[in-house]
Amino acid sequence: MRRHDRRRKPRKAHVRHILVANKPDAKMILDEIVHSKKPLRTFKKMAKKYSNCPSGSKGGDLGEFVEGQMVQTFEDAVWSS
Repeated sequence: MRRHDRRRKPRKAHVRHILVANKPDAKMILDEIVHSKKPLRTFKKMAKKYSNCPSGSKGGDLGEFVEGQMVQTFEDAVWSS
């Protein structure tokens, strides 16, 4: 984990995700979302249908977290967007 600098506020993020077992499923889901006229609605629908994570029932919503709270590889993906 990164060392927290008390002089600055930690970054916050509200995160949604869809956890699937393989890349072909992930690509199919991503293509569906990207080509949708309503991407957030499609994302939520796809999360409920395909996600292997309990958050799928909530449309993939993991809620809000602050920097340093999640595993590093997950945070790297969040902050690189």
